Amino acid sequence: MTASHQILLYYLYAPIADPEGFAEAQRELCGRLGLLGRIIVASEGINGTLSGEAGAAAEYMAAMREDPRFAGIVFKTDPAEAHAFPRLSVKVRPELVTLGLTGAEDVDPRSLTGERLSPRAFLEAMSDPGAVVLDGRNRYEWELGRFKGAVCPDVDHFRDLPKWLAENLEGAKERRILTYCTGGIRCEKLSGLLVKEGFKSVAQLDGGIVSYGKDPEVRGRDFEGRCYVFDERVAVPVNSANPTVVSRCRRCGGPSERYVNCALRRCNAQIFLCAACESGAGRYCDDGCRHADDPAYLERLPHGEGFRFVDALLKLEPGNWGVASYRVTGREPFLPGHFPGDPIVPGVVLAEAVAQLAGVVAQSDPEVPPVEQLLLAGLGRVKISGAARPGDTLRIEAKVTGRMGGLVQADGSVEIDGVRLCSATVSLGGAR
Repeated sequence: MTASHQILLYYLYAPIADPEGFAEAQRELCGRLGLLGRIIVASEGINGTLSGEAGAAAEYMAAMREDPRFAGIVFKTDPAEAHAFPRLSVKVRPELVTLGLTGAEDVDPRSLTGERLSPRAFLEAMSDPGAVVLDGRNRYEWELGRFKGAVCPDVDHFRDLPKWLAENLEGAKERRILTYCTGGIRCEKLSGLLVKEGFKSVAQLDGGIVSYGKDPEVRGRDFEGRCYVFDERVAVPVNSANPTVVSRCRRCGGPSERYVNCALRRCNAQIFLCAACESGAGRYCDDGCRHADDPAYLERLPHGEGFRFVDALLKLEPGNWGVASYRVTGREPFLPGHFPGDPIVPGVVLAEAVAQLAGVVAQSDPEVPPVEQLLLAGLGRVKISGAARPGDTLRIEAKVTGRMGGLVQADGSVEIDGVRLCSATVSLGGAR
């Protein structure tokens, strides 16, 4: 049976004099054809992935090729039974892929890029024991699937690659470097950067993993796992020659290619989770997220609006440890009068936030019956090293360190974006 829809993956480095105007034309064209997906437009070209009815997809490809700038564009296509995207997004960006290079540092793939290798040539090149196979994607993509023996830079974003290369690959400039990514666009710049930095023999997998898996001769050989894609499919098969599963379930450690989002929306991390573990413990990263998603714990906080400094739990180990967040709204009743003109959260409020979270953690202990009210009984080793202002989101952490009689002791801290503002030891006791 012929699929009713198609999914398109494409890019081309080509000069666009008016990115804003071109983006608007793309919105109009896709809207008229009923196409959904994501398109990035920059002065250096276009990068897109769309889904739509097969006839509409064909009309879009024809319209693009009618433009002399994009006559040579290559579309990678997959059949589908429905749309793979919920909406259409067309954005103008400084770069098609964010490598963070500007001015003379930047690389123009039209004039400087690595040697392009066909799937067969790339497979043969990987057999060289002296070659370095370099993954140009993010770690979460690598965890789902990668080429056998590939190196994945330990970075969170593509823009962090230049620094990683300088620190970790400087000694490999005489070796053969083989780069790859999903569809090829990231390696256009990555391989060009390597050439510019003096690497003697740099190549890229032409068309990326997607083309490698579709090649009738290679059939995805030696690609382990699946390929991460940025649509509702999440993962697509690549290897029909010698397939393996490399990803592991977050909970049981068994083989699993089931990529899901943590059910705690404040976390929303993508994790591998087998169906059996989800059925038994829920769709959570760990028990810390599972407990944090239970509203009953925060309901025990007696503080009212303006004096409650815990908005949401991010992690919770009942009776032991917790992490929470609080957004400074600017509507707190004490704030306008504290340094008028540039109001900051009082240091004692930061310590109070630690105490409130410590109370939530202590009251969540399944082995200790909760008390009617757990009050702040003492503060120690308080250190204020920064200020919070309206609009800031506080990350609060508290760990119970001891219990004696009716008293609970905990250590805690408050941070903003990894910068510590406050640390304190708090003592809590039940109301008399």
